Amino acid sequence: SSSYDGGGYDGGGGGGGGGVAALVAGVVLYLIISMVLGHLRFRSGDTVRGRVPTTNRIDVSGLMLAIDWRARKHVQGQLERLARDGDTSSRDGLARLARETALALRRAELSWLYGSVLNTLPAAPQDAERVFRKAAADARAKFRYELIRNANGSTRVTSGPEQRASREEGEGVVVVTLLVAAHRELIDVADVTDANEVRHLLDQVIALDGDSLAVLEVIWSPADEDDRMSTAELEVLYPELRRINEQTLAGRVFCAFCAAPFAKELAVCPHCGAPVEDARPSR
Repeated sequence: SSSYDGGGYDGGGGGGGGGVAALVAGVVLYLIISMVLGHLRFRSGDTVRGRVPTTNRIDVSGLMLAIDWRARKHVQGQLERLARDGDTSSRDGLARLARETALALRRAELSWLYGSVLNTLPAAPQDAERVFRKAAADARAKFRYELIRNANGSTRVTSGPEQRASREEGEGVVVVTLLVAAHRELIDVADVTDANEVRHLLDQVIALDGDSLAVLEVIWSPADEDDRMSTAELEVLYPELRRINEQTLAGRVFCAFCAAPFAKELAVCPHCGAPVEDARPSR
């Protein structure tokens, strides 16, 4: 769960429910980060260390991205590191966590598969809080076991059920949900299948500082290396996701040796060192 008045970076857990769990044929582990700026709550206006008051309207935006197997493990590792080591004791530290989370997604752009967005108009604090809480609750409804909680500078780590990777699920994908509430207007993503629009939203999150960020919550699943989610399972668990148009992922090629995607302007594959001449165009 998240706190709206005490600052936190909470870590979640896993397990779907009902028929979904039967389809997945196993417990799907999830990891949550909840980043809440201490003492901000969703209040209207604030003066911090002599700075000018912030706006009394809050803009809530949400982004969900499915990342393919080529970047899955790396993204999972980055988010786990943030959950374990991030500074949740100060506003600037929490804003830094938001920035590093958005950067991790931005750098994985060549592996974006599917996306979904939540667009809202700037609203009064109480209305924005209601929208944010509902969106966070909907995202958290897919997990059962809390694995990491980092709140007020204190981190708690627990173990989930033992997992075993299934060959049928392949290398798997990871889904990252990013929910942001800000004291400034954020752009609306009109077409989530256009990577350019997704990129612009992430760039705005990266630019948020401690005074403009109200609340940010990040959920990713699965979290365990041995817990794999196939694209077939993904489509059932996340029916709201839409396939990102690969033509908008400019300059992506695939390495002929390790199959990893990378920018075609590079001379060699950054993953295995193979020459770019041996790469094939984006599919």
